[in-house]
Amino acid sequence: MWMLAAAGAMLLVLLAVEPSVRVIRRLALLAASGNMSSRNKLVAILQSLSELQHSGLLNARLARRLVTLSILRFTVVVLMSIETADAIGVHIPFWQMAAAVPFVVIASVLALTPGGLGVNELTSVTALKMFGTPLTVGADWAVANRILIAVSYISVALCAAIVLGARRVKIPRATEADSDEKAVVGQHESTL
Repeated sequence: MWMLAAAGAMLLVLLAVEPSVRVIRRLALLAASGNMSSRNKLVAILQSLSELQHSGLLNARLARRLVTLSILRFTVVVLMSIETADAIGVHIPFWQMAAAVPFVVIASVLALTPGGLGVNELTSVTALKMFGTPLTVGADWAVANRILIAVSYISVALCAAIVLGARRVKIPRATEADSDEKAVVGQHESTL
């Protein structure tokens, strides 16, 4: 049932993108025309949106693409989470993981600790428990997921350090003057 509701919500968002952009454009134009009282905070926000009118950011096609990318990103995060659970030998149903991930994302945005350390784990364990996953299974998954994330961050940092280090090392290259000099030396040796 949850999967059907989630799919319906995603479809509804995709269908609502174009009308929403049109409404925002109209409100921004109305606010830019100066016919609205500027005491209202909403009007101030709309006036700032009117600056975006000519930038191309209020484009329904772009908004639809961004929503599609967001849906794909969410799907990939859920599938990665399921794979993490499978890697450590615990079973968490797809719908429970998909229902818990939004809570974890919101907690990571609002977390007061560096990297959401502890907050993400507590939120994921609580959300998974709320949707029916046993507490020990959720805790095992949360710790394994944190370790996997830390290892991936370290791997990416090491790759970046290697790439930056390789760029700083100057490799001598043959120039035209060097090749002309070698040719002259070669001709001189052949005449001896």
